[in-house]
Amino acid sequence: MNVKIALTRSRPSHRSSPNAVTFTANGAGFLHAGLTGALLDIVCGFSAGNVLASLFSVNCLAPAVGEVFIARGRVVKAGKKQVFARAELFAQTGDQLKRVATGDAILLPTSH
Repeated sequence: MNVKIALTRSRPSHRSSPNAVTFTANGAGFLHAGLTGALLDIVCGFSAGNVLASLFSVNCLAPAVGEVFIARGRVVKAGKKQVFARAELFAQTGDQLKRVATGDAILLPTSH
């Protein structure tokens, strides 16, 4: 599962694409840690399918400064009662890609 997020320094007056997701940077110019955690949680869950979170941890490795953010999630191990997933968040500026956060989740499969 991959998600791309664009960050702007001012409130967007329009979206370039109906599928674009745009957020405004905080006062210091970087993505808020709460949003970083939410993105990592989302890609862990989406990569695992129909699940509920049991445990989730976030490691902020560097200030999340960039033009675009890319969150990647994958299942590490899927069992009958638990699914282990891992995610990474990258900040992209131009051609440079920098890992700014990681996350790990233990998820519970659901039948819904």
